[in-house]
Amino acid sequence: MVRMQAPLLRDIWNQQPLLLGLAAAHALLALAFIPAMLLDDRTILGLSPWIKPQKFAVSIAIFLATIAWIMTLHRMPIMLSRVIAWIIASGAIVEIVLISLQSARGVRSHFNVSNTLDGTIYGVMGVAIALVTLAVLVVACTPFRDPKEGGPSGNAFPLAIRVGEWLFLAGCAWGAFMAPRPGHTVGGVDGGPGLPYVNWSTSHGDLRIVHFVLLHSLQAMPIIGWIADRVLPTSVIARSVIVLAAAGLAGVSAMLARIALSGRSPF
Repeated sequence: MVRMQAPLLRDIWNQQPLLLGLAAAHALLALAFIPAMLLDDRTILGLSPWIKPQKFAVSIAIFLATIAWIMTLHRMPIMLSRVIAWIIASGAIVEIVLISLQSARGVRSHFNVSNTLDGTIYGVMGVAIALVTLAVLVVACTPFRDPKEGGPSGNAFPLAIRVGEWLFLAGCAWGAFMAPRPGHTVGGVDGGPGLPYVNWSTSHGDLRIVHFVLLHSLQAMPIIGWIADRVLPTSVIARSVIVLAAAGLAGVSAMLARIALSGRSPF
């Protein structure tokens, strides 16, 4: 069985220094938000105003590091790769800056169209994320590099990466479905009782859960593919596991979506 040799961190840095460097910056920013969470006694919807930017800094750091690595596995013209990297990096910066700005102002960043300024900020964030989604779509439509050139090899791994990309894009589509709504809670108002840290509603439907599962398929599917190539005896079994895993994630997402839209919490 052919084994996958993932690019080393140095190789990713050589090819995508902007995205990888920005991922590190977001990771540091996530740490920097922790003192603010502890020292600022204000609240937004019953929570510290700095919880949301801290969560987004973590999520964006993971996304940027992942997409930087994935882009090294795709064959695309150098100029296209640079343009995609700049679009993704710019979108990430706009998102975290505006979320942080709204937190500093003590108002919601998402679903906030209460006045012209807040509505404009929310709209700009939406445009930024739409451009990032388009950039990832372009990546997902490009071919993989030859394994000899550092592309993905193995039986399950390349399929897992591709499936992860498209599940991620499905998560982006779900985000677009959420955006025009008055909030992420169904059957109640945002800010009610929820799970620690993520604050997913424990009393009503919450659209963010589906969004989370689909977006982080970008990390989950390659991990599953990497393991499958190493522990399963045949290529047929390995690829079958990827298909089953993808179907499982899609099925779980559909179930969670149905529960959320009915106004119920899965917890």
